[in-house]
Amino acid sequence: PFHPYYTIKDILGILLLVLFLMLLVLFAPDLLGDPD
Repeated sequence: PFHPYYTIKDILGILLLVLFLMLLVLFAPDLLGDPD
């Protein structure tokens, strides 16, 4: 029932989101409200 395109799109979306969050934590941790 599931088309492979949607699975790949979801996986890519999750990977991009995780990558963005990792970059945000690494380069701009102060934006998240944690001064440590």
